[in-house]
Amino acid sequence: MRLQDIAAEAGVSKALLHYYADSREQLLADAFEFGDERARRRISEEIAGGGTGSERLRMLFHLYFADETEVREDWIVWSEFSASAVFDPGLGSKMSRAFAGWSAWLEQIVGDGVRDGSIVSDRPPEEIVRDLTALVDGLGLQLVRGLMSADQARQTVDRVMAKFGLIAAGPGDSSGDTAEADETSELEAIEGRLRAALRRLERLRASRAALRHAGDGARRQATAAGGAKRTRPAG
Repeated sequence: MRLQDIAAEAGVSKALLHYYADSREQLLADAFEFGDERARRRISEEIAGGGTGSERLRMLFHLYFADETEVREDWIVWSEFSASAVFDPGLGSKMSRAFAGWSAWLEQIVGDGVRDGSIVSDRPPEEIVRDLTALVDGLGLQLVRGLMSADQARQTVDRVMAKFGLIAAGPGDSSGDTAEADETSELEAIEGRLRAALRRLERLRASRAALRHAGDGARRQATAAGGAKRTRPAG
């Protein structure tokens, strides 16, 4: 991913992009932090309605694999960011902090499930979360590479959570991959697409306003510089 490619995709000049970010790494870090905060806020609002710890945990992972453009964009940024963080200590520290915060959030939900009886496991929450984060990261990479659909990712999450004792398996189906679960996933996907369309409209409006503001500022600076040059006395 190059700054020139990003500028072309955004429909702005590379110079304007440099006005907001000094380097590709800074732009990547800003994009990751924005996407991570946006996803955390969106999912927190979705699961705040209550339910058991098990239900909220399942909903959280399903939302991370919702069939939405915004979700796919977040996974693409995460993939690019995590790959670059291997070679950049600054990015690596940002990734470690984000991962620690995410893990702590999941541990809290797993702990809630253990306390309310919806999660039955002898393993400590941090150990369960380690396995789940490894699973989710792997599924996210396959999703980005086009090797797995969002629906397949959600079904995989359900199967693994059932095997871990984090959700109840369907009658006669130890994997938990029942017709009811499939219907629920489909409804969640439809609702997700509607929410994504509304959020995308809001982002487009905000982006257009920001670019218009930046363009007006650049024109004012150019006008001011030209006026100063014309009024400068001859030496």
